[in-house]
Amino acid sequence: MALVGGYEKRYPPYVCERGHCVSEYCPARRRLIQRLRFPGRCPEANSMKKLSLLIAFFALVLGATAALAHHGWSSYDADKTLTIEAALKEVAYRNPHAHVTIDYEGREWHVVLAPINRMKARGLPEADLTSGKTVTIVGYPRKDGTAEIRAERIIVDGRTIELR
Repeated sequence: MALVGGYEKRYPPYVCERGHCVSEYCPARRRLIQRLRFPGRCPEANSMKKLSLLIAFFALVLGATAALAHHGWSSYDADKTLTIEAALKEVAYRNPHAHVTIDYEGREWHVVLAPINRMKARGLPEADLTSGKTVTIVGYPRKDGTAEIRAERIIVDGRTIELR
């Protein structure tokens, strides 16, 4: 039996896994010819493309979610600025943000500073923040009343360092 389109010249005789004859009507032979003629369109390649796109999509979504979770400053009241002069009680100079603890109005306040690379670049190395040193902190308190401040600037030894 002659195959339509001259496939018998270009493709070797094939007996499918179900034992069908070498016929252009055999679905397995048609799939094989499809894969040989259009290698990028075979079902296996399409499923790999779909899997790759799915993985890339989820990586993008998870990365964006992590970035938004990390940089969410909406919990701080930007309409209420606090200026506090106090001695540093504890200092944590580490990533992702440096933190200091101060006593203010009879409470222990946690102050979120900038990333350490930014503070170093703007002239505030770790040696300038030591426990017991008096600094002035300008920042925004949390909206929920938690004793925490997001610092906008800090004044150390008469120098003003912009943190944002």
